[in-house]
Amino acid sequence: MKQLVVDSSVFISNLISGETNHASSRRFFSFANKNNITLYLPMSGLFEVLHVYLRKSNKQKRDQLYQKIINANMKGGIRLINLEATFLLYFVAFHELFSIKTADTVIALTAHRLKLPLITWDKQLIKGSQKNITAMDPETFLTDGFPGRPDGRAHLYTP
Repeated sequence: MKQLVVDSSVFISNLISGETNHASSRRFFSFANKNNITLYLPMSGLFEVLHVYLRKSNKQKRDQLYQKIINANMKGGIRLINLEATFLLYFVAFHELFSIKTADTVIALTAHRLKLPLITWDKQLIKGSQKNITAMDPETFLTDGFPGRPDGRAHLYTP
Protein backbone atom coordinates (compact mmCIF):
# COMPACT_ATOMS: atom_id res chain seq x y z
CA MET A 1 0.00 0.00 0.00
CA LYS A 2 1.36 3.42 -0.97
CA GLN A 3 1.21 5.98 1.83
CA LEU A 4 2.58 9.45 2.52
CA VAL A 5 2.33 12.07 5.24
CA VAL A 6 1.47 15.41 3.65
CA ASP A 7 2.05 18.79 5.27
CA SER A 8 -0.61 21.50 5.31
CA SER A 9 1.52 23.63 2.93
CA VAL A 10 0.78 21.20 0.10
CA PHE A 11 -2.96 21.12 0.83
CA ILE A 12 -3.12 24.92 1.02
CA SER A 13 -1.25 25.49 -2.24
CA ASN A 14 -3.51 22.93 -3.91
CA LEU A 15 -6.71 24.62 -2.74
CA ILE A 16 -5.89 28.28 -3.33
CA SER A 17 -5.14 29.18 -6.92
CA GLY A 18 -3.04 32.25 -6.06
CA GLU A 19 -0.65 30.31 -3.83
CA THR A 20 2.93 29.57 -4.84
CA ASN A 21 3.26 26.00 -6.14
CA HIS A 22 -0.47 25.71 -6.90
CA ALA A 23 0.01 23.89 -10.22
CA SER A 24 2.60 21.49 -8.79
CA SER A 25 0.39 20.72 -5.79
CA ARG A 26 -2.55 20.00 -8.08
CA ARG A 27 -0.37 17.58 -10.09
CA PHE A 28 0.74 15.91 -6.86
CA PHE A 29 -2.84 15.37 -5.61
CA SER A 30 -3.98 14.19 -9.03
CA PHE A 31 -1.14 11.68 -9.11
CA ALA A 32 -1.89 10.49 -5.57
CA ASN A 33 -5.55 10.03 -6.44
CA LYS A 34 -4.87 8.16 -9.70
CA ASN A 35 -2.35 5.87 -7.99
CA ASN A 36 -4.41 5.16 -4.85
CA ILE A 37 -1.87 6.71 -2.51
CA THR A 38 -3.23 7.21 1.00
CA LEU A 39 -2.33 10.62 2.42
CA TYR A 40 -2.01 11.21 6.17
CA LEU A 41 -2.56 14.57 7.85
CA PRO A 42 -2.64 15.24 11.61
CA MET A 43 -5.77 17.04 12.80
CA SER A 44 -3.61 20.05 13.69
CA GLY A 45 -2.60 20.24 10.01
CA LEU A 46 -6.25 20.15 9.00
CA PHE A 47 -6.89 23.10 11.30
CA GLU A 48 -4.07 25.01 9.57
CA VAL A 49 -5.55 24.25 6.14
CA LEU A 50 -9.04 25.25 7.21
CA HIS A 51 -7.82 28.43 8.91
CA VAL A 52 -6.08 29.70 5.78
CA TYR A 53 -8.88 28.57 3.49
CA LEU A 54 -11.61 30.12 5.65
CA ARG A 55 -9.83 33.47 5.52
CA LYS A 56 -9.49 33.39 1.74
CA SER A 57 -12.79 31.95 0.48
CA ASN A 58 -16.52 32.53 0.53
CA LYS A 59 -18.97 30.51 2.65
CA GLN A 60 -20.18 28.25 -0.18
CA LYS A 61 -16.62 27.19 -1.01
CA ARG A 62 -15.87 26.62 2.69
CA ASP A 63 -18.81 24.24 3.04
CA GLN A 64 -17.74 22.37 -0.11
CA LEU A 65 -14.18 21.98 1.20
CA TYR A 66 -15.37 20.55 4.50
CA GLN A 67 -17.54 18.01 2.64
CA LYS A 68 -14.67 17.07 0.29
CA ILE A 69 -12.34 16.41 3.23
CA ILE A 70 -14.95 14.28 4.99
CA ASN A 71 -15.63 12.31 1.78
CA ALA A 72 -11.91 11.76 1.14
CA ASN A 73 -11.47 10.59 4.73
CA MET A 74 -14.40 8.18 4.43
CA LYS A 75 -13.07 6.75 1.14
CA GLY A 76 -9.60 6.29 2.59
CA GLY A 77 -7.75 8.74 0.31
CA ILE A 78 -6.96 11.05 3.21
CA ARG A 79 -6.48 9.75 6.73
CA LEU A 80 -6.78 12.27 9.54
CA ILE A 81 -4.54 11.48 12.50
CA ASN A 82 -5.96 12.30 15.92
CA LEU A 83 -3.42 13.68 18.34
CA GLU A 84 -4.30 11.66 21.40
CA ALA A 85 -2.49 10.91 24.66
CA THR A 86 -0.32 8.27 22.97
CA PHE A 87 0.96 10.88 20.53
CA LEU A 88 1.72 13.20 23.43
CA LEU A 89 3.93 10.48 24.93
CA TYR A 90 5.59 9.98 21.54
CA PHE A 91 6.13 13.74 21.22
CA VAL A 92 7.77 13.94 24.67
CA ALA A 93 10.00 10.95 23.89
CA PHE A 94 11.16 12.01 20.42
CA HIS A 95 10.71 15.79 20.00
CA GLU A 96 14.46 16.40 20.35
CA LEU A 97 15.04 14.55 17.05
CA PHE A 98 13.87 17.66 15.24
CA SER A 99 15.14 21.20 15.76
CA ILE A 100 12.16 22.90 14.13
CA LYS A 101 9.08 24.82 15.31
CA THR A 102 6.32 22.95 17.16
CA ALA A 103 3.80 22.62 14.32
CA ASP A 104 6.55 21.26 12.06
CA THR A 105 7.67 18.87 14.77
CA VAL A 106 4.14 17.46 14.97
CA ILE A 107 4.03 16.67 11.23
CA ALA A 108 7.62 15.33 11.25
CA LEU A 109 6.86 13.10 14.23
CA THR A 110 3.72 11.87 12.49
CA ALA A 111 5.88 10.73 9.56
CA HIS A 112 8.46 9.30 11.98
CA ARG A 113 5.86 7.38 13.96
CA LEU A 114 4.14 5.99 10.85
CA LYS A 115 7.52 5.35 9.15
CA LEU A 116 6.35 7.17 6.04
CA PRO A 117 7.89 9.84 3.80
CA LEU A 118 6.84 13.45 4.42
CA ILE A 119 5.78 15.70 1.55
CA THR A 120 5.98 19.47 2.17
CA TRP A 121 6.80 22.76 0.49
CA ASP A 122 8.45 24.00 3.69
CA LYS A 123 12.20 24.03 3.00
CA GLN A 124 13.03 24.54 6.70
CA LEU A 125 10.92 21.52 7.61
CA ILE A 126 12.69 19.39 5.01
CA LYS A 127 16.11 20.57 6.17
CA GLY A 128 15.31 20.20 9.87
CA SER A 129 13.92 16.68 9.59
CA GLN A 130 15.97 14.88 6.91
CA LYS A 131 18.32 13.25 9.43
CA ASN A 132 15.44 11.26 10.91
CA ILE A 133 12.81 10.88 8.17
CA THR A 134 12.53 11.02 4.41
CA ALA A 135 11.21 14.48 3.54
CA MET A 136 10.82 16.08 0.13
CA ASP A 137 8.72 18.55 -1.80
CA PRO A 138 5.98 17.37 -4.19
CA GLU A 139 8.08 18.12 -7.29
CA THR A 140 10.87 15.87 -6.04
CA PHE A 141 8.36 13.15 -5.26
CA LEU A 142 6.78 13.39 -8.71
CA THR A 143 10.23 13.18 -10.30
CA ASP A 144 11.91 10.57 -8.09
CA GLY A 145 8.98 8.57 -6.74
CA PHE A 146 8.86 6.64 -3.51
CA PRO A 147 12.22 6.37 -1.76
CA GLY A 148 13.76 2.91 -1.65
CA ARG A 149 11.69 1.39 -4.44
CA PRO A 150 12.69 -2.27 -4.76
CA ASP A 151 12.50 -2.19 -8.56
CA GLY A 152 15.04 0.65 -8.72
CA ARG A 153 12.81 2.72 -11.02
CA ALA A 154 13.03 6.42 -10.30
CA HIS A 155 10.09 7.98 -12.13
CA LEU A 156 6.48 7.44 -11.15
CA TYR A 157 5.06 10.47 -12.93
CA THR A 158 5.36 11.97 -16.36
CA PRO A 159 3.86 15.46 -16.77
